Amino acid sequence: DDPATDLRACGMLGLIHLLYLHNHNDASAGAIYRLSRDQTQEFPMAPLSINISMMALQALRKGILNQEISNKGSVRKVVAEYYV
Repeated sequence: DDPATDLRACGMLGLIHLLYLHNHNDASAGAIYRLSRDQTQEFPMAPLSINISMMALQALRKGILNQEISNKGSVRKVVAEYYV
C-alpha cells in the first residue's frame, strides 16, 4: 500500500514513465486510467506502471534491447517505447 516501496525496484524511472505515458500517449493513458477505475477491472494504475517500468529496465539489463538501441541510437527512447 506504500508507493515508495514500489519505487525501489526501478527508482525515478517509474515516475518518469508515468509522465511519459501521459505526455506522449494521453489517449491511452486516459483509457488505462478509466479501466483501472472500472468496478469489474479495477487495478492500481501507478503500481502496475512501475512494474512495467521494472520489466523494461530488466530487458535493458539483460541485453534484450541492445539491437534496437543500436538501430535507434538512444537508450532512453528505446526503453520508453518498450514501456509504452
